[in-house]
Amino acid sequence: MKHIKLFLMVAFSFLAISTNSQNYFTESISENLLTYNLKNYPEKIFIHSDKTFYSNEDTVWFSAYLVNGVTHQKSQKSALIYAELINEKDSVIDRKKLFINNLNTAGDFKLSKNIKSGNYKIRAYTNYMRNKDPDFFFQKEIKIWSSNKLENNKESTQKNNTYNNIEIKPDISFYPQGGYLVDGLLNKVAIKLKDAIFNEVKINGIIRDENNNEITSFKSVEFGLGEFFITPEKGKTYFAVIKKTRKHILTNYPFH
Repeated sequence: MKHIKLFLMVAFSFLAISTNSQNYFTESISENLLTYNLKNYPEKIFIHSDKTFYSNEDTVWFSAYLVNGVTHQKSQKSALIYAELINEKDSVIDRKKLFINNLNTAGDFKLSKNIKSGNYKIRAYTNYMRNKDPDFFFQKEIKIWSSNKLENNKESTQKNNTYNNIEIKPDISFYPQGGYLVDGLLNKVAIKLKDAIFNEVKINGIIRDENNNEITSFKSVEFGLGEFFITPEKGKTYFAVIKKTRKHILTNYPFH
């Protein structure tokens, strides 16, 4: 019996020592991780703009927030944010240097009269973030539309010229309002060009019946979308014809 008691006392002693060692090891790792995070934490930026769609001569107003990426409290590493407005060619067209007072600051980009329509990005970072991967920079997309008629006409001409050099046949889907066409009534029909290139390149087309009579016309706008109205006759077949400078591309459009 005495031997059993002695054995149990020794076993519990080893268990206590092992538990204390494990606790010390765990606490040591936690302290080292905490120290590392306090010294090497990443920074995060968030920008909130007053809207996402602008026209030329507008002002893009925005608020910028800079925080510790671990605690989401104020970052102690940086006092300046660099905010840039970038066009579709990835060129910086405006840059602001903003001082962070507490967690946030504010800035603006004044858009010129001659700015081109397109998708733009607001990019923001600190000097400390430049030492890291650029993927950690904040980026936000905005759209800008130019009301400058000369610029829009120039873009339209360029896009039409681009389409004249395209040899692929557009893949068009037709979507009657309500899901199907009703004979003898005026129907609204939406179109969608599926090829990605037609998100930018605009096309013009006409709808003809089986006797080659022109019924109506249509054109696509941004993102390959468009619409037209038609009053179909029962039993007739209709076709969509895409206009092109040198030739027409015939696309069968089965109504029924």
